[in-house]
Order: sequence, then structure tokens, then C-alpha cells
Amino acid sequence: MDFCIYKMSGKRLKGWGSLLLLLALPFSVGLACSQPVQSSGDLFAERGLEAYDSGDYTRAIQQFKLAIDAGMTTHDLAEIYTMMGTAFDRLDQFDEALAAHKRAVELDPESFQAWNNLGIAYFYLGQLNEAESSQKRAINLKPDYAFAYASLGAVYVSRNEPDAAIQVLAEAIRLDETIATAHANLALAYALAGQFDAAEASLQRAIGLGYENGAVVQQRINDLKSQ
Repeated sequence: MDFCIYKMSGKRLKGWGSLLLLLALPFSVGLACSQPVQSSGDLFAERGLEAYDSGDYTRAIQQFKLAIDAGMTTHDLAEIYTMMGTAFDRLDQFDEALAAHKRAVELDPESFQAWNNLGIAYFYLGQLNEAESSQKRAINLKPDYAFAYASLGAVYVSRNEPDAAIQVLAEAIRLDETIATAHANLALAYALAGQFDAAEASLQRAIGLGYENGAVVQQRINDLKSQ
């Protein structure tokens, strides 16, 4: 499966919490199972996946809606709702994204990825308590799911709860040390806690992993230092 990283747009969240990055896990393009006969809905689904991969999220959503309306035999309905939700996320259409991710968890309540994505949609809308609950549900379903810990850490940073953020972000990194956004958010959490050397070290690790907003985070660390 391919992981996508989404930048928080800050359209709904107030303050510097909008600098945070969160992660979502859309399902990979290979959604077809072994059944030989495809419906027209499956063809729409494949076109939607192709459009998503090419960055045409508006067309992807249109095709996913057609797939859902027509019915599918070789594609999973919950996964298509997840893909449609992540496409809405990409377009900053967070109310629509939330509705799609809610439908995904209704269809597959045991999917830790779907709960993670639902939590991210709540985060985008500034509904941090709901985001926390959804991420915790993902963790309960899969305790070694690093991305849910990383997303939960962003919630705690946004709520100015550095101790909780440090704990879960450290766990995310222990499980997968390559998540650049986890290191960046950990840098912010350390800075909130007044641990500026640790903040600088975490930020440098994030940058080394390809994190692109290092200058913004560095400015926030500097602002906290001067307070």
C-alpha cells in the first residue's frame, strides 16, 4: 500500500495548529479481487483510481460517485469511500471528506486505516475531541499502527498538550522512524515543553527525511524561545 501525506490547510483550525501535518492512508490502486466479472461500477471505480493517481481529484470524486451508484462486484465499497474521502481532503472540502470517511467506518468498523482517516478529517475541521477518539479507535484496532500515533500526536500539539504529544509521537517514531511529519510535530511538542535542544534535533531529523516546512517550524520554535 502507498502512503500519502497531506498538508494541513488551516482553513478551519485557528492559530499555529494549522502548521501541523497529518497523514492519511488511502488504499492502493490494486483493489480488484479474483472475481472475473466486473460491473459498470467497477469500471467507474478504476477510472476514479486513475484520476486520483494523476492528481485529478475532482474527476476522481465524480467517478467514485458513479461507481457507488452503479454498484461494484470487484471493488470494496468501504475502500472506495475512503479514496473519495481522501480526494475531498486534497481539495480542502473537509465536510464532504468527513461524510465519506464516516461512511467508510460504518461499512467496515474494523478498518484501522478508515478510523485513522476519519480522525484526520475531524482534525481538518477543528473537531479535536472527535479526532482524538477516532485515532484512539485506530490504535485499539492495531496497536502497532505508527500513523495513528503520529496523527494523534498532532492533535495533542494543536491542543497545547506537549507531554501527551511527546509520548505518542515518540511511540510513532519507535514504530516507524521514517515518518517525517512525526519528527516535525515532535519538534513542536518539545518546544512547547521548553525542551529546545530536543526540538532542534527533531526538526533536523524531519528535514533529513524530506520534511518541506522546516523554516515554518523553526520560526515557531524561535517564537517559543523568545516568550
